[in-house]
Amino acid sequence: YMRESPTKHVRESGGFMGFFTTKVEERIFTTITEWFWQFESRYEVVAFHGATPSDQARVIVHRQGDTTGRHQIITRSEAPPRPEVVVRPACDLDITWLLQRLAPASAGAGAPFSVQFSIDRSNSKCCTPRRNPDVRKAIKFFREMSSWFAKVIMYFSETISFPEAFDIGNSRLTLDGMFSPILALFEDPSSRTDTTPVPPPTDIPALAVIDSLGESQPLMSVSDARAFLAEQARSLSEKLATLPSIVPRATASSLVTPRELALMLCAGHSVQLATDLAHSLDYVEDLLRRGLVAALGKVVTPADLSAYMRFHNRKLFRAEFEPLPFCYSVRRVQHYPEGVISIETTGDGGGVIPEPVPSIVCRAARGVPMQFALDAATRVTFHGDRYLHAVVRHQFSSEGSAGLVLAARARQFSSFVLLVGSIASATLFEPKAALVISNKDDLKLPLLLETIPTPKEFRDAIEALSPEQQRFAKAYRGMQLSATLFGICVLQIKPQLEKLLNLPHDSMTQEIQLTEDLMELFVRFQIPSDQLKFDGATHAAPQVKIDAVKARVAAMQEMLQIKKVAEVAEVAQQAAYRIPMRRPTNKSLKNKRKQCKEETIELEIKRVKQTLSDQIDSVLCRGEKLECLMEKSADLALSSKSFSRQAESLVQNQCLMLPAIDSFGDCEGVAGGEGGGGGGGGASSGAAGPAFTSTTTQNQLPSTTSPANGSLTTTPTAASTT
Repeated sequence: YMRESPTKHVRESGGFMGFFTTKVEERIFTTITEWFWQFESRYEVVAFHGATPSDQARVIVHRQGDTTGRHQIITRSEAPPRPEVVVRPACDLDITWLLQRLAPASAGAGAPFSVQFSIDRSNSKCCTPRRNPDVRKAIKFFREMSSWFAKVIMYFSETISFPEAFDIGNSRLTLDGMFSPILALFEDPSSRTDTTPVPPPTDIPALAVIDSLGESQPLMSVSDARAFLAEQARSLSEKLATLPSIVPRATASSLVTPRELALMLCAGHSVQLATDLAHSLDYVEDLLRRGLVAALGKVVTPADLSAYMRFHNRKLFRAEFEPLPFCYSVRRVQHYPEGVISIETTGDGGGVIPEPVPSIVCRAARGVPMQFALDAATRVTFHGDRYLHAVVRHQFSSEGSAGLVLAARARQFSSFVLLVGSIASATLFEPKAALVISNKDDLKLPLLLETIPTPKEFRDAIEALSPEQQRFAKAYRGMQLSATLFGICVLQIKPQLEKLLNLPHDSMTQEIQLTEDLMELFVRFQIPSDQLKFDGATHAAPQVKIDAVKARVAAMQEMLQIKKVAEVAEVAQQAAYRIPMRRPTNKSLKNKRKQCKEETIELEIKRVKQTLSDQIDSVLCRGEKLECLMEKSADLALSSKSFSRQAESLVQNQCLMLPAIDSFGDCEGVAGGEGGGGGGGGASSGAAGPAFTSTTTQNQLPSTTSPANGSLTTTPTAASTT
């Protein structure tokens, strides 16, 4: 069609010498194309028995006259405003619980059925009027009913709401004035004066009535309940009577009729009743809770319940069977503890100090050895005492249980290995993590716990599955049960070091520095144990074995120090050449090389000193004769002389003067004859020039007389070699 614009444009034009004028009037016409769409809607509320609708299904609610609602939609676009065809899925509500509450009513009751509902207080799961199986089923049904009615309201809101036909949001369809008969009211039965039962109203049709509410209980009487229901029916009837005025021009084929409005009104009222029922039950529960809190004087928390259970267990169990805190000292027999391990509850942030969880303990002495795998090719076998713990945890339905933490603490200069995993079998431990706890470490490892179904819950869950699925579920549950036994293994380090290094039992207890050095070499540098263990005679004295291990540890540390110096120099040189602007000069490179060589010489001198000292110590410990000592000192003197000449030539080539080397001991010895003579071949020389002297003081020796021209002289106080 064409639409004329309301604005007109008039234009005047002049003729010859102004004797003629012309007026031109202009009008604007717009061509508008509109598309007309026919929108149709149809619905039904059907009652059926079983899982799916059948031919015997009964239609309860449908459109007036069983017609289809239609509405014409006009658009200026060729695109359809709604999908061409929409088939919405069926929305079902199980009303079995509601029908089970109906029973045939007595004669003259005014309805064919009566409502019967009661709480079985003899049930062990009945705790309060709110928390019991019967009320839980009722709450579950009313929640499902409320959800179903909410979907019905949403269907009409999205389907039949058109601004030009009927706008639900701006209509007078509200729940104002609707009476709700669900209230949490109590009264004293003895205060009732009028006990004459009131008959149910006959002017309002009803499906079911209330026969009895328990006259001896503090509930409202049947007469009051019937009066409440009558008031609800009256307010609902008045509200339904006003619906035709909301859609006065509705016909049987209209999209929105009073029947659709009545269905939406009843659905909204049903949602309100379900909400009021839940609130009333919660109010009764809160009333009982406040009474219990007033009686106890505080709100009981899981921590308070655990404290009560400890008090109860002390009265219930004998001393040898009473649950004990999960806390153990890591110690050897007749030794001070190395540390402590425990499983504690996490605090709630309110100043509660974490405490070890109480557990029922069964101790077993050394039995069948167990194993755990270090890698795919290595297994470790271990023995020791075993403890089996059982913990009973408590929690409230409204609160989760407190978390658990594995706490491990080590004392100063103490260490142990902590392994955490699961017990796979009687001989297999599967560690998931391992840590070395040492030197006042304080470890707190949260334990993540999962709850698996009980055997009864598992049987009920797999009852409806196929045989193949049941077999798979049982096999998978078997795997879950095999990994549910949490295990902790503690390995003490010092006894294992003694076995690894071939040292006597309990010899590492007071060797603190040696233990720290060994841990650093094993853990940080991954040094093989063969490089450090004692491989001499098994009948040697304990101190000889320890000294041998100390010497090898010192030699390994010196070698690592040389490597460190070389690596630092290499890295410094690489860094210097990596930046062209800071490239060092030849002079600086020479100085660095000299410094590195000088440090290398000093480290080699220390190593020779230590070697000489160790050999003399071993000779003195074995108690060898003086002649053997003189022969070995001659060999040592020759090697010292050779090294002295090499060091002297190296220092002279580099034009460096080595500083004087101090003696290790407090006393000095004299060796060698004049001018380097003597049968022993002393290391001192009478020639002029730089001298390289090494003096080592050893243990006490008795007074011994030697020839005047001997190469080794001893004193009554100390022995030394040059």
